[in-house]
Amino acid sequence: EIAQNLTFPEIVTQFNRDKLQETVTNGYNTYPGAKSIKRKSDGKIISLKIINDYQIQIGDVVNRHLQDNDVVLFNRQPSLHKMSMMAHFVKVLPCKTFRLNVSVTTPYNADFDGDEMNMHVPQSLQTAVELKELALVQTQIITPAQHKPIIALVQDSIIGAFLFTKYDNYLTKEEVSNLLISIPSVKH
Repeated sequence: EIAQNLTFPEIVTQFNRDKLQETVTNGYNTYPGAKSIKRKSDGKIISLKIINDYQIQIGDVVNRHLQDNDVVLFNRQPSLHKMSMMAHFVKVLPCKTFRLNVSVTTPYNADFDGDEMNMHVPQSLQTAVELKELALVQTQIITPAQHKPIIALVQDSIIGAFLFTKYDNYLTKEEVSNLLISIPSVKH
């Protein structure tokens, strides 16, 4: 539901026209769809809540639903330092909850007692690129105040790594196969 409500304005080009036409055809209420179109010809905004058979043209701007691998900015109030705002890549999942890896919660000072987080979607390609280059989690690992890592493995990740690499830990062929198939580059 959150991904359907939030949109990213994508400019129609010859390379993405078919994909964006599919989102326009899906319309307002079907994921992955789009909410509106800004026509290049006259700047008029067309709501897909009303019209769902619009044929997009190169140069139109489609306000499509948020999709996997879009970049967003997360923020936890109060923002005490620059790492209170970091960029993350989206993975659309069911339910109405934002989920983060435990290892990136330290910069947000999140302690899992009902902390409120805000998510902001960039509204231009330039802003999305800036977030990727300046605010992505990978660029925030070292804290500028103490010059030491603030993002690191915690809790179950450390225990899992220890148990997995113990000297007397042996895996069956089936267990190794199951682990390898979970790596995206191995599937192809």
